[in-house]
Amino acid sequence: MTKYNSPRGTGDLLPEDVLIWRKLESSFVDILALCGYGEIRTPLIEQRELFIRSIGSTTDIVTKEMYDFQDKKGRWLALRPEGTAGVVRAAIEHGMLGTGKVVKLFYYGPMYRYERPQKGRQREFWQLGIEILGTPHPSADVEIIEVSVALLSASGLSDFTIELNSLGCEKCRPLYRDALLYYLRKNKNALCDDCRERMEKNPLRVLDCKKEQCRAVVRAAPHTTDYLCDECKNHFDEVQKGLDKLQIHYVLNPEIVRGLDYYSRTTFEIKSCSLGAQDAVLAGGRYDYLVGELGGPMTPAVGMALGMERLVLAANPANTITDAAKRRVSKKVFVARAPGVPWQEAAQINSYLRSLGFRSEYDLMDRTLKSQLRQADSAGTRHVVILGEDEIEQKQLRIRDMKEGSEILVSKLELESVLNKE
Repeated sequence: MTKYNSPRGTGDLLPEDVLIWRKLESSFVDILALCGYGEIRTPLIEQRELFIRSIGSTTDIVTKEMYDFQDKKGRWLALRPEGTAGVVRAAIEHGMLGTGKVVKLFYYGPMYRYERPQKGRQREFWQLGIEILGTPHPSADVEIIEVSVALLSASGLSDFTIELNSLGCEKCRPLYRDALLYYLRKNKNALCDDCRERMEKNPLRVLDCKKEQCRAVVRAAPHTTDYLCDECKNHFDEVQKGLDKLQIHYVLNPEIVRGLDYYSRTTFEIKSCSLGAQDAVLAGGRYDYLVGELGGPMTPAVGMALGMERLVLAANPANTITDAAKRRVSKKVFVARAPGVPWQEAAQINSYLRSLGFRSEYDLMDRTLKSQLRQADSAGTRHVVILGEDEIEQKQLRIRDMKEGSEILVSKLELESVLNKE
């Protein structure tokens, strides 16, 4: 009698496994609601061209790993290999984007790539991803990394390292591309067959090759950060200042380019030493041109994706879920800052409020104080914590009741009790 097994690269979650996954999923949903992200669900299948245009025609995902097929009417479709392209397509299709509008979304579900199965890497795998669409400000990059750290910490993972890089923009990347191509041509004979072919079409793809012979060449290659324009340098500096303010530790790694063509400026990976060679459990970055490339309005964006299978292997979710993850979403608070106050100050107070269990957000667009208050009011937020230069100097915070129009001054230590009382 024929014996049936699950297809190669897939697996079953038995009841005891599902309990662990449900515990993680529940804590993640709580944290993302706390941080103001709304869930979006997109189809498992999309038009194949969507991924070719977004991920890149020379990437391994498109050329080797994508499950694509024709339907009964001859239309080319594909099982989604990643989540961002589908989210961007949906945001464009449903008119969610607009000038001055910041959209914060998260998705969760299975993805598919035809690759050699190994520890923590399957052909059917689950991802959780978050996206911020509509702002070029470095505060959004910091927000993505901060939320990523909160998710990993909630899972019980502690031994992770954040690696950070900048890929530049459409103005400065051509200079880097030329320098990299010149270097690769000199070392062409040391590259694998695939990289010798892809380097002329897209030399950055060589930097993402996992073969050791190519890794040896890449280690001495020019760095993206040596070719950044002034705007990209300033943006990258601001991201680092924001992470420093939140006491989020990171290391700079000029070799991080990510395996998708749509990234620009900030890119990062979070790695765990528990996973061996395939050590990245979470990764992401900025993609300021993708929305325009897919037919939408020019919309800067940044996001990340987390691999559930790898996280379960690396963490200890059966025993450890943080107190912050256990909290249900409570009172909404908005942190606003007056002119002259660095955005990193607002980021720090915002992070503190979230750690207390408040659903807190702050401006990711560098708006005026009046516009920030209008944003808070339109979101139905009654209490706004206002940071002014005088208040910061006096180590105080101003709380405005948007309904009553009243204000009080409090210390940071009084913040929780006053907001809960109000």
